[in-house]
Amino acid sequence: MTETHSVCNALCKKRKELEFERDIDSLTGIYNRRGFDDKLSNLLTNPTHFTNSAIVMIDADSLKEINDSFGHEKGDIYLKGMALLLDKFEANNSIACRLGGDEFLLLLYNYENQSDLINSIVKLKNMQDTNNIKLDNKTTVPIKFSYGYSVITNIEAEHLECYKDIDDIQKVSKQFMLLALDSAYVDYLYWRNQQLQQM
Repeated sequence: MTETHSVCNALCKKRKELEFERDIDSLTGIYNRRGFDDKLSNLLTNPTHFTNSAIVMIDADSLKEINDSFGHEKGDIYLKGMALLLDKFEANNSIACRLGGDEFLLLLYNYENQSDLINSIVKLKNMQDTNNIKLDNKTTVPIKFSYGYSVITNIEAEHLECYKDIDDIQKVSKQFMLLALDSAYVDYLYWRNQQLQQM
C-alpha cells in the first residue's frame, strides 16, 4: 500500500512538473502563450470578469542596445526584470505572459468600473519613470517599453444567452478577446510608429 502511494505521489509530481514546463516561459518564469490561453479559458467560464477589462500588448524597448552593449546574458536579465514587474502589476486583476523575444501580453480584468481600469493603464505607463533594472553591480538601466491596449466592455450575458454549454460560452467569449487583441496590436503599431518618427 505504501509503495503504491509513493508511486502515485511520484507520478503526480512529475505531471505537475511537465505542466509547469509546458505553461511557463523558461527564461522569465511567467506564463507563455499556452499557459496564458489555459488561464484565459478558465476565466472565460464567467464572462462578467471582462465587463471592465483590457488587453495590453507590450514591447520591451532597448533590448537590442543592451544585448549589443553588455551581452545577451544582460539582455536576459533585462527581460526577467520586465517580466517580474508585469507579473506583480495589479496581481489580483491581471495575467502576464511572454509571447516571445521582447514581446509581452498583459490582461487586466474584473475591475469595478472603467475609470479604475484606465487609471491602472496610466499607472502601467508611469512605471517607466520609477523603475530600473540592475544588470550587475555596476550597471542599472531604466525600464522602457512601448505598448498598445484595447478596452473590453462588451462581453455581456446577453451575447451568450443562446449558448447552452461551457464550450460554446468559451468559444464566443474568446472571439471578443481576439478582436480586442487585434485592436491592441493596431494601437501598439501606431504607438511604435510615433516613437520611431521622434527619433
